[in-house]
Amino acid sequence: MTPPNYAYVADRGSGLRIIDISNPSAPANAGAIDTPGSATNVFLAGSIALVADGVTGIQAIDVSNPAAPVILSTIDTPGSASGLAMAGAFFYVADGASGLQILPGQCPASESVTPGGAAAAPPMALLAAWPNPAPGETAIDFELARATGVELAIYDATGREVRRLLDQQAPAGHHAAVWDGRNAAGRALASGVYYVRLRAGGGTATGRVTLVR
Repeated sequence: MTPPNYAYVADRGSGLRIIDISNPSAPANAGAIDTPGSATNVFLAGSIALVADGVTGIQAIDVSNPAAPVILSTIDTPGSASGLAMAGAFFYVADGASGLQILPGQCPASESVTPGGAAAAPPMALLAAWPNPAPGETAIDFELARATGVELAIYDATGREVRRLLDQQAPAGHHAAVWDGRNAAGRALASGVYYVRLRAGGGTATGRVTLVR
């Protein structure tokens, strides 16, 4: 039996969709995975799908099992990733207001390892925003594995930063920052989906908050 062929679709509302097109007259959903941002473009590199995912950067997704794709890692970009291509040893990312980003075409799923052989602990984790959807104010929780500089910001759907909540040194442990649904000028923002980006200890984590008025 000939293995099925697949189409990989970046779906702005639902992440990556994998479609079985072995019978072109009757394409069928084979699998899907939600992404934390707004998926607009996908590039397939072997069994890894690289998805341009707006303010969350590039999501590297293992699609070796189309029925159960898995996000392996996030490649942070300074702007809002909307497209990507590969030529030679480099990836070229259309990154919104940050322009063109050129990244080495290395394995996106690599991880740091301690001398003893165990994977290094992540420097931080973005836990949750509560309540979410938020009627106007939400608390954003995160954990730090060690004392480090922290940058926590809110972005709109276009990838534009609308509010910087934190930009400071912080100790290890649990932290929370409150966003009141306003921009940097103090104006109430419209209802919609906004993105939280946490940068700390050389790592990045992202999440979504839905603001409802």
